Amino acid sequence: MTTSSAALRHARGSGITAEQQRKILNAISAAGIATRNEIEALTGIRINVVCPRVHELKAIDLLYVVDSDGLCSDGTPGCQRLAITDKGREWLGSKQ
Repeated sequence: MTTSSAALRHARGSGITAEQQRKILNAISAAGIATRNEIEALTGIRINVVCPRVHELKAIDLLYVVDSDGLCSDGTPGCQRLAITDKGREWLGSKQ
């Protein structure tokens, strides 16, 4: 087992992953719509962690892509702007 796969197993087993997902949903809920870079700034969760958590949340229909035409905070085009689905709002409400 590699170090990264052991770390992922630990994060999922200890509840860290779920806590990060909750923080991301809370941040997007407060902002309305946010890019991954904005999520990083709002939550303090590093971008290399934000990206897989967003992928997981999209896969279970708690987040959706509003559009991909926005500019990233560094000015590059093509950042996805994300919002919470109704299912995501329900999930977030049940966790508070």
